[in-house]
Amino acid sequence: MSESEHQRVSSLFEASLAGTLTPQQKADLESALAESEALRIAYLQAMSVHLDLDQLSRSDDDILETVQASASASRSILASGNGKGWRNRLFLAGLAASILALLSIGSILFVTASQDPLAVAPQRNHEDHSPVIVEVANASLFGQGGDPSPGQKVTIGKKYVLTQGYLSLQFQSGARAVIQAPSVFTAKGTESLLVRSGKCSVYAPPGAEGFELLSPSAEIIDLGTRFVVNIAETGETHLAVIEGEATMSTLEPGTRPIMHLRSGDTAQVDPGLPPRRLEDPLYSHSYMDRLPDRVIRYEATMSDSYADELVSLTVQRNGVTSTIERDALIPARVVHFESGKNVATFCTRMGDSLPEGEDRLKLLHGDFSLVTGIINPIAHSTHEVPMRVEFDEPIVNAPGPDIVIFDLQLLVYDPNGDKLILRSGDERTNKRTLTVEQFDIGLNSPFALDLFPHCTYRSQEVTRSVDDLKNNQFMHGRQVNIDARALAVSIDLSDLGYDEGESLRKLEFLEATGGIDPVLIVGLRP
Repeated sequence: MSESEHQRVSSLFEASLAGTLTPQQKADLESALAESEALRIAYLQAMSVHLDLDQLSRSDDDILETVQASASASRSILASGNGKGWRNRLFLAGLAASILALLSIGSILFVTASQDPLAVAPQRNHEDHSPVIVEVANASLFGQGGDPSPGQKVTIGKKYVLTQGYLSLQFQSGARAVIQAPSVFTAKGTESLLVRSGKCSVYAPPGAEGFELLSPSAEIIDLGTRFVVNIAETGETHLAVIEGEATMSTLEPGTRPIMHLRSGDTAQVDPGLPPRRLEDPLYSHSYMDRLPDRVIRYEATMSDSYADELVSLTVQRNGVTSTIERDALIPARVVHFESGKNVATFCTRMGDSLPEGEDRLKLLHGDFSLVTGIINPIAHSTHEVPMRVEFDEPIVNAPGPDIVIFDLQLLVYDPNGDKLILRSGDERTNKRTLTVEQFDIGLNSPFALDLFPHCTYRSQEVTRSVDDLKNNQFMHGRQVNIDARALAVSIDLSDLGYDEGESLRKLEFLEATGGIDPVLIVGLRP
């Protein structure tokens, strides 16, 4: 990142935390955060510093004590007006330099619980009743040494930083919380969740009444409802009740007016101020009762803990999860392919020789192996479509995913998967281009399986057609790095411009930096 870019992003961070972003600056910041996980982590850390300075004398336990405090509870000296002025001056003086330093040195300082005024020591005495992660979608928790997985327990009292994706937590009472990145959260108890910043949707079924959601400025008590909370970097808490009832109050000690909200109501708490009702219902539109439609997992034949052939595929389509056996999938075959000279073009199992003629095309179309494929399409200068595939039967656009693409990814490459640029290969007027930046099952996903060792065959001349694939000479690549996993991503034909019920027969892969390594492309029946 250039020095000018450092300065630009730093000024956006500072304006955001100071609450002075213009609409254009807000759009610029959202764009920058969407493009860089490192910036998202830096942003969350800056938010954490901001909140910690703003509440220097208030630990997580202090927040809980404030909730339970009587009207006669006294304020600490640092929570007084003069204390706030001192903290604000300290924050404003050091924020820009701190953020610029974070970005310039290229490292993110993770504030541990022992250093964090808002954190408390993780508590093991509630371990048996700790909240459980029940669903994940592209979720990444900073500093956790791997992506979270369903069944994993959340340690009570520990601060988590969700840098990308979504995860769903289930509490002992049955209450569920869907948290969307970027967010910082802590499970405060078996029925209490602190969200420092970010967006969280909560569903409390009958029997889960009394579930508590805390923010740096507010306390929300669920009375049996669905609601969504959006907590700004500067502490403002927005609440929209989708169904049922909830109460909202400020965390400031002393007189704490409680606002009662019902279905359709929206409200906001600013730090230090009582709740106020809002007329804008936009926040209700962001409620999530489930994670996005996606590929959830896949099963494969295994040999010595290595995966080879696909057995089944589990997907969520229109909110419904189903497992599809491979015989019910619709395979695709290559009908156009281009690549360069001395480029790895075919992928086979280690020890297998490259087939001859028409049988080479079966490496993609003729088996369900996640190891074999036709890889690295590269367009020539006069073309933009290096690869086109055709499905054995039309793929009908139904709600949710319609196509699944498997990609072989070496462990040393981008954990999000190879970038895909797709569009319809059919003759039609609306040929919308879709860019896929992240796979549903990425390299660090607990559902990405280690693949059986593979080898590649490199072209001895430029590949310009399918006939070249069948007839040209290719040599064994003799590569050393063979450690790879099978990634998977789902494609909704609606994103390619298709109306529901319309069908696609051909799919085009456009030029993308770094190439792609497709080992299996299948369509789903409605």
